[in-house]
Amino acid sequence: MESENAHEQTSGRALPWILLVTFVIVTVVNFGARWLPGGADQFRDMPDTRVDAAAYAFPIIWSLIFFGMIGFAIDLIRHRNEATRCLDSAIKWLLLAGAASIAFVPISLHASDTVSWLDILVHLIALIAAQICLRRHIRLIGAEHRRSRWLFLPPSLYLGWISAATVISSALALRENRIMVQPEVAEIVTLMVIGCLTIVGALMVERRDCPFSLTLAWAFIAIGVEQSAFPLIRKTAWAAAAIMIVMSATAWYLNRFFYADTSDAQPAKINATQN
Repeated sequence: MESENAHEQTSGRALPWILLVTFVIVTVVNFGARWLPGGADQFRDMPDTRVDAAAYAFPIIWSLIFFGMIGFAIDLIRHRNEATRCLDSAIKWLLLAGAASIAFVPISLHASDTVSWLDILVHLIALIAAQICLRRHIRLIGAEHRRSRWLFLPPSLYLGWISAATVISSALALRENRIMVQPEVAEIVTLMVIGCLTIVGALMVERRDCPFSLTLAWAFIAIGVEQSAFPLIRKTAWAAAAIMIVMSATAWYLNRFFYADTSDAQPAKINATQN
């Protein structure tokens, strides 16, 4: 039994290092894709959809996410004494998301939009599971452990952006499989999708995860910029962004902006590393 516990502790200590290496590779692979064969045209020939976002949005948000995840991993290494089994589980799910991000580069260059959609779906499932585990971790360690709270932001940004990317990827996969609708219907469906994402964003504000919702706002703004030929979509996307921003600002004023900062958890009564 003691040897099993020792093995588990050793494995747990290694996880943040593995996470760090993984997201260094993720960053290098994704930003270096342009130098791979065909990389310069990675997204140039993608068909248009009603949920396309302006190109400027992608490098900015991915930089925040990837470099943020590197910072998150470094902080976990520095403060390993605050680890819990929930945190270890979250790291494992984040490793899966990182592996999916690495795999997305060759998939986007050489595979179909359907395979890309499956990769994005793996991202989404892994990040949802990681978010659940991170919230449990915060509840376990209690509100007094708030030293590095803002470094929990990157996983929320990651989940928010992948949530938006899932919509774009789904549209491309449907188009590739010749599941298309009339332009008028496509516009209605797009408005419904924006509405659904806005509801999700509002629920996440209620759950004290405004970084997630503000990431959606960033996506909505970029969609509005790109869809200038469709005024109703543009206005709806920008209205949705405004809703996310106002709700997040209100949450900030009420000290309910981020679950890792305004946790209502009670300090754990037992050693967090035992749970």
